[in-house]
Amino acid sequence: YQYPKAYHALIHYLRKRFNREQLIEVAKCMAKYRPSFISATKSLYENDLIFTERSFQRTLLEYENLISNCPSPTIIWRRTGEIVALTNEFAIMTGYSKMSLLSKRTFIVELMDDESTIKYFKSFSNMAFGDLNATLLTDCVLRKADDFDYLKCACVWTIKRDVFDIPMLIVGQFLPILD
Repeated sequence: YQYPKAYHALIHYLRKRFNREQLIEVAKCMAKYRPSFISATKSLYENDLIFTERSFQRTLLEYENLISNCPSPTIIWRRTGEIVALTNEFAIMTGYSKMSLLSKRTFIVELMDDESTIKYFKSFSNMAFGDLNATLLTDCVLRKADDFDYLKCACVWTIKRDVFDIPMLIVGQFLPILD
């Protein structure tokens, strides 16, 4: 998996979406963890990188099996923010089809409002190399598929790490906060 290409695609998306001040805020957050990711992976051999991707795929299969039996609206994304799996419940709750989110590179922040996106980057920058069993209970506002409606949610984000203690994937569970 080409992490640098994914980060470049993420930055390209963020540049189109945010104003200069917001971009600077996000860039400061990314500057806290991205150099560490680069440094940690620079010392890995090609076989290590292949092993970590295989571990990622195996872990993803296990989580997909787990979330398929769980009625909670759940979505899984790589450390780059790229969505790799979601439950039918998440799709129904937000109005997106699974195929629309998984058939092309879609980032989790594309589904969040601006404030929640910045909050996500701040949280991830604090969790990326902090507590090795990182779980965060927070809230966010999701953008629904129609681009006009928003959904305030309570959410739990859990970071799963690879054998080198680098964040590998994030499992997000969301429950709507009803008025």
